[in-house]
Amino acid sequence: MEKGQEIVVVTTGNRARYSGSKATIETISSVGRKYFELTGLSGVKFLISDLSEVTNYSTNYIIYKSMEDYEDKMERDAIIYEVRGIFKSYGNIDLTLTQLKSIRDIINQPITKQT
Repeated sequence: MEKGQEIVVVTTGNRARYSGSKATIETISSVGRKYFELTGLSGVKFLISDLSEVTNYSTNYIIYKSMEDYEDKMERDAIIYEVRGIFKSYGNIDLTLTQLKSIRDIINQPITKQT
């Protein structure tokens, strides 16, 4: 984290309930040992270690290092929602044996942590 760096801020929780969940680009105004602050969010601090908001209550903001990271998260969530919709039904699933085997093979692949 460096002063002047641009970062993506998404409103969440109660903040999103009243103002809508939206992504904006803010600039880092100050960086300390543990925390950093943003120009457009007066009095709000974020941990450098995991980009989480420092608060005693519910989080109002989620931070992403880039718009690409945010868009990847949104795409991931949409795909998970879609896949869950397919497999949450009772009874038969309208997939061929070949498709089911392919899905099983993908699910059984080792998970690698992306950075």
